[in-house]
Amino acid sequence: MHILITGAGRGLGRSLASVSARSGHSVSICSRTAPAVALEHGVRHWFADVADAGSIAAFVLGAVSVHGAIDVFVNNAAVLGGKGRIEDANANDVRSTIEINVTGAFLALAAVLPHVRRPGARLLHLSSYVGRVALPRYGAYAVSKFAMEGLARLAAAENPDLISIAVDPGMVATDMLTAALEGQSAVAGAAPASAESAALRLLALSERLQLADSGATLTLD
Repeated sequence: MHILITGAGRGLGRSLASVSARSGHSVSICSRTAPAVALEHGVRHWFADVADAGSIAAFVLGAVSVHGAIDVFVNNAAVLGGKGRIEDANANDVRSTIEINVTGAFLALAAVLPHVRRPGARLLHLSSYVGRVALPRYGAYAVSKFAMEGLARLAAAENPDLISIAVDPGMVATDMLTAALEGQSAVAGAAPASAESAALRLLALSERLQLADSGATLTLD
């Protein structure tokens, strides 16, 4: 099975690449910077910027030339951006966050769709709790995750032979979560999962999805 993951240089995406390769799958990843740790056998890395249509298209074409049609696409690339109240937002930060998290997710999906295995390929769009519940001070990031939920549903409506879902991974111990919490502890009774354990559950979820799931938002918790 060929699994393609955007923004997988570190964090949950990098862990998903690792556990997928250890499970015997072929894995293609991209990131704007070098991966945080060495790649496992079966993982190929490309430098790409999801917000650049030419860059992401080159990545997808390169991945398909190496590993063949895509069975699972994980639309993962995202940044947290600045936190704060709407009226205090920095315009450049808002534009940058939306450019990567929304425009980038859309362009990545557009590049992938002609190369997925039909029928039954799985499209997993990484969302968040703040993509359904408007938590104060999450700014453009929250807006971007609401958009990701919509993108998953749009892809499901336009491609009835594919499985397109939004996935809320819950709290995962990554640098992004640390930044989001701003030095505060996680909510009592809800300790973050390790990136590897979350990745294992995400891989298992991708393997049991059915067409009836398409258009839904599923959680790993």
